[in-house]
Amino acid sequence: MVACHECDALYRREAIPVSTRANCKRCGRALYRHLPGAMGRCIALYVSALMLWIMANTLPFLSLRIGGLEEENRLLSGGWALYEFGMPELGVLIVLTGVVFPLVTMSGMLYLLIPLSFDRVPAFRGAVVRAVSVLEPWSMLGVFFLGTLIAIVKLQDLATVIPGMALFAFAGLLLVYSAARASFDPELLWPDMPNLRESELIEGKRLLNCHTCGMLQLDDADHDGCQRCGSSLHHRIEDSVLRTWVLIGAATLMLIPANLYPVMTVAKLGRGEPNTIYSGIVHLIEAGLWGLGLIILFASIVVPIAKLLTLSFPCRRGRSGAPGTGRYSIE
Repeated sequence: MVACHECDALYRREAIPVSTRANCKRCGRALYRHLPGAMGRCIALYVSALMLWIMANTLPFLSLRIGGLEEENRLLSGGWALYEFGMPELGVLIVLTGVVFPLVTMSGMLYLLIPLSFDRVPAFRGAVVRAVSVLEPWSMLGVFFLGTLIAIVKLQDLATVIPGMALFAFAGLLLVYSAARASFDPELLWPDMPNLRESELIEGKRLLNCHTCGMLQLDDADHDGCQRCGSSLHHRIEDSVLRTWVLIGAATLMLIPANLYPVMTVAKLGRGEPNTIYSGIVHLIEAGLWGLGLIILFASIVVPIAKLLTLSFPCRRGRSGAPGTGRYSIE
């Protein structure tokens, strides 16, 4: 059996044609795909991403030329510079999300996939899967790269910016890492522990769905965690719709000053003016960087507003604890 991650509808997992996917009939979300050679493809992509990560962290990243003097910087130089300027927390955050967490995620996936490709179960599989699932959302390569592009545009008014080979390696890392995540099928990690079968379902017995590995299991007091990966399981969140409304309201209130107040001030020869998100977008478009300006427009303004509006729509008709479809309910 397989449960939709979005709406909890239950389905029997059936064979589908090659290079196709099965979608939920209720909400349209993809349930699973049939990708031939998915194991080998994922390993190749993660190995390539790891090689690009090494290049991005060892080769020169950016060089600044001011008045005949040239300063070479590497990827970790940004975090160290923030530390020296009295912002150690921000420096540590950048190093973790842009360097450390992606490395741990790629290494963890290779640790899991390579032994499984030889029909061997890696030690501590559940713990590694849990660690990767926690750190993967914090591997913000795209955010780091976007911030780098914005910094390059801002620094062009102060110095000559010379891109290094590490910058191009980092761009390749972003693409390959995204392709590896898109090609990954969670079922590849559990060939010896398939999901719950329809014959094992019990009428009236509640089901729990693991958010880490996607395994369905009967609500049994003898098991505190997932039987497959060891993650903690929980029933439906009480008053989830009310909590969501409160968070939507708070996010909406913070969205207003985030777009009205300045984000940064770039000073040149002792003079400078504050820049808001909108003024930064206008500056990029006036400089001829339409693509980068539109990316920031959508990522910083359009997408947050669209998310808030989209999330508000189901909450208008939702109710906490709504059961799944069919004879069985996922709690």
